[in-house]
Amino acid sequence: MSNLRLTPELLALAYELLRATAPFKGWKLPPAAAVEFTINRSMDTRGFYIYHAHRKTKSVHEIGVSSNCIGNLKSLVEVMAHEMIHLEERISCTLTPGAMHNAAFMRKAKRVCKHHSMDFKLFV
Repeated sequence: MSNLRLTPELLALAYELLRATAPFKGWKLPPAAAVEFTINRSMDTRGFYIYHAHRKTKSVHEIGVSSNCIGNLKSLVEVMAHEMIHLEERISCTLTPGAMHNAAFMRKAKRVCKHHSMDFKLFV
């Protein structure tokens, strides 16, 4: 077991690190200050992205990570990259209703995995 203690601040730092690298830097993602980062204790979902369409005061983008599923920095960066692809899909309007990982997601995931030497199977 790792000693990595997940915090919203740590998630924001992982987000900004990835946002500064290819291919993320070309996607015009919002800065971490415009994204809400949350920690949960899910036993079966490593991370999630939610777009809150009706929020007026808080960020409309939320990325959450499970402290029960993520225990080291490598896993945190991989799950953050995955959720950032979902955020980019929302911004670029390439979401397919009812499909979590459509063809556009898979193409972007392959690019991310190639640039960052990540395991593509973690993105499927």
